[in-house]
This record gives sequence, structure tokens and C-alpha cells, in this order.
Amino acid sequence: MATVFDASILSHFTLIFSMILVMAIMYGILQFSNAFHGSKGLHGLIAALIGLLMILVPDVTAVLGLMVPWFTLL
Repeated sequence: MATVFDASILSHFTLIFSMILVMAIMYGILQFSNAFHGSKGLHGLIAALIGLLMILVPDVTAVLGLMVPWFTLL
């Protein structure tokens, strides 16, 4: 029987969770630093591109795969 804490179900979504984590962190940094004169759309685009680039590197994806469950628990 599948439970809420069954990690094998969530392992299929590791790439998506990793990308969302990187995008959220990068968007927050760009918004806080007021880069590009506070353009929210441009900040979102840059964060999405960095998120996509991060999931293309297998080593970074493996590290983020280990970090994502700990961030969700915090």
C-alpha cells in the first residue's frame, strides 16, 4: 500500500522538483538584488533558463535530488 512517505513514487519527479527549486532560488536572488531594474518577467525568464540548464547536468541533478527532500521537510 502506498503511503505519503513512500519516496519511490516521488523519485520520478526529481527533475521537476530540482528545476522548481533552482528557479525559485534564482528568482528570489534576482528580485532581491533588483537586477535589470526590477523587471519581473525578465527575472522569471532568466530563472527558468538557469533552471533548465541545471537539470541538463547529471551531477548537479544528482546533488539536487539529494537536497530537494530536505528542503521540503524544512
